[in-house]
Formats: sequence, structure tokens, C-alpha cells
Amino acid sequence: MVRSLKKCGELTYLGTGISENSMMHLILIHISKMAVIIVLCLLINTPLTGYAKEPLLAKEYQAKVALIYNFAKFVEWPDDTFSDDKSPLVLGVLGPFAFKDELNKISAKKIGGRPIKIRYFSSMSDYRQCQILCCNLDDFLQFSVNQTHRLEKQHVLTVGDNDGFGKAGGILSLILKDGHLAFKVNIDSARKANLSISANALRLATAIIGKGK
Repeated sequence: MVRSLKKCGELTYLGTGISENSMMHLILIHISKMAVIIVLCLLINTPLTGYAKEPLLAKEYQAKVALIYNFAKFVEWPDDTFSDDKSPLVLGVLGPFAFKDELNKISAKKIGGRPIKIRYFSSMSDYRQCQILCCNLDDFLQFSVNQTHRLEKQHVLTVGDNDGFGKAGGILSLILKDGHLAFKVNIDSARKANLSISANALRLATAIIGKGK
């Protein structure tokens, strides 16, 4: 049981130097993170079968958008990624991404306290800086070396809807496995982009690509 002392009008947790208000804030953050882990677990353990073709596709897209949104909560971007504390987290969509319309539904939400802004790029020539970039494998394979380095320097979390996306160097791959939604993470690509991904999220991945060294 944690003992406490009165100090400067605040309750201080003995041996930690942390005030009661700060400790409660940490507890709430922990509870919030656990809630997101539960959501991720539900997403990857709920079967996407037993539906007509069109409703199944819609359900799959909704689940994938929910996974992207919740996974991003476990990603830490470097301090120099954003110009200030009020800057939005920009989610870019390149080309004819399969469920780009579904992504609009999270534009009213926040990640890490930052509002989400959706941007659409018809090609990489239209690309502007973002923190998350969703793109097809075919488009990703067309990136030049300079374009890939640009995404790494801008700390972009690349997301693809294909099993081969991670092997090609993309960071987050959304896949279907045995009728369930799953994801793979290329930890080496995340490291090159200087992105830190929580171990809690990585434990839920179907596969980790690379060694992260």
C-alpha cells in the first residue's frame, strides 16, 4: 500500500516526489492506454466473416480505420515533428487508397491531444508533410530513394493495406488472417523514421519485421 505525506498543501507519494495530482494523471493515462489495448485486442479478435460481400467490405474498412487510429496512439513522434503544441496530426492519403472515404470519419477525433487533419494527394508530386501516410503497395514501390528518405526525415508513419507492404519497407501493414484483422510492423523502418512504438502495441502484431537495431 502506498503511503503519503502532506507537503506544501499537496499529497506527495512517499519515495517518489510525485504529487497526488500528478500521480492521478499518470494513473488516468495508464487506464486510457489499457482501454486502447483492449480496443486493439477486440479489433484483431473479431471475425470479419458471416456477412454479405458489401457489408463485409464496409465492416473490414471500418475495422482497419479503427486500428490505424488506435495504433497511432501508441506511436511517439520526435519533438521536432510539430511546429507547436496546437499543430494538428496530419493523416495523408496517397492515390486511390481502398478505404480513404472511411478515414474521413476520424477527422473529428484527436491523437495525443492533437486534432486530426486529413489530406489527399493524387501523387507524390502533390505530397506535403504529414505524420501518417496511407498508400497502396504499388504506389509505395514507385517511391524514389529521395522520396523515401524524405518520409524518414519527416518521421512519417507509413500505412499500407497489403501483406507485402512491410517487406517493401512500409511501417504498418494491415492484413486479414483467418478471417480476422491483423497487422505487421516493420520495426527497422520505424527506427529509420525515428518513431517510437509502444511494446504493448508491438505484442499484438502478427509479425515484427526487422530487428530494430
